[in-house]
Amino acid sequence: MSVDKKLLYASYTAVEMDWGEIFSAGMYAVSRQTTNLRNKLKDAYGFKGFGFDAHAMGCLSEEAVAKWRDVYWKPLKFGDVDVRDVQVRSVDANHKRLVLHHRDRDDLPYILVLIDVEMLPFVYLRGWIFGRDGKRQEWWEDPQNSDRYAFWVPNNHLHPMSELPPVSREIETATA
Repeated sequence: MSVDKKLLYASYTAVEMDWGEIFSAGMYAVSRQTTNLRNKLKDAYGFKGFGFDAHAMGCLSEEAVAKWRDVYWKPLKFGDVDVRDVQVRSVDANHKRLVLHHRDRDDLPYILVLIDVEMLPFVYLRGWIFGRDGKRQEWWEDPQNSDRYAFWVPNNHLHPMSELPPVSREIETATA
C-alpha cells in the first residue's frame, strides 16, 4: 500500500474485502450490465461511460457497505434501496464527490465509497448524508462540463460513518 494514501485515507472507514468478494462483485456487475443491454435499458442521467465499469464500482461499493453494516446484500434485486436501508454511491478518486439527483429519495442516507484500485483489497467509506440535506441549490452544478447537472456534495459536508443511524428494520420490510 502507498504510505501517502494510507495516511490520506486514515480518517475514512476502511473495509477489507477478500479477493473472493471482489471477484463476486465483478460477476454481479457483469450480470447487471448484460441484463440492461439485453433489455435495451438506457443509462441514467446521460451517462456515457462504460457500463461494466460503473456496475463493478457499484457492486463492490454496495458489497463493502453491506459487510461493514453486517447485513445481507441482494446484488441482483433492483429497486430503490441499494443495501437494506441506505443508498451507495462510489468514486474512483479521492477528490470526487457524492452525486445526488432530484429523484433520489430524501429520507435515506447516501454513503460515498472510495474505490482506489491501488489500495485494494481495502475499500473506503468516506461518509454519508441524507438525500434531503445533500440537495442544496448551491451544490447544483456540472463540474465535468458534460451537461449532466446534479447536486455534487462537497466531501467536507459528509458525516462520519460513526454517526450513521443504526440499521432500520422498517425499510427492510418495505423492500423485501
